[in-house]
Amino acid sequence: GRGGAAKRDARAEIAAIEAEEGILSVDMELGVLDSLTAAPAADDTILYAIATCAPYVAMRDFKYKAKVTPGSMKRGQAVKLCVDVFVRANDGTERERQLIKAAPATDSQAVMLSSVAVWTGAAGGGGGKGGKGGGKGGKKGKGGKKK
Repeated sequence: GRGGAAKRDARAEIAAIEAEEGILSVDMELGVLDSLTAAPAADDTILYAIATCAPYVAMRDFKYKAKVTPGSMKRGQAVKLCVDVFVRANDGTERERQLIKAAPATDSQAVMLSSVAVWTGAAGGGGGKGGKGGGKGGKKGKGGKKK
């Protein structure tokens, strides 16, 4: 990924200073965390997609994001809507689409609040509301009032 050489140089410099000053370092195995990115570069190898829930401002660099606010849509519907919008995004690669579809919906639902409204930036980044906002639909199919 990006900045790999700079991170290695910084780690090597820290290790040299610690060795010079006799500081014992606890290696926290942050290599995996350092490999995560919000906006993958064209030459990055993407292994999986992770559902994340955070303040919208903190996610400004994320390639795929949706603003979730209190509303009447159920979590399952909201996750399905987000996946649909992200898969249809024109700027995504085929690999990204596959990984978004493959991410377990239960993982996404676990990090989301219940009863939400979803706002995606799908329409040219304009922040339009995605979906109908939930609610109870009219009755469909056969049936009706019995006599």
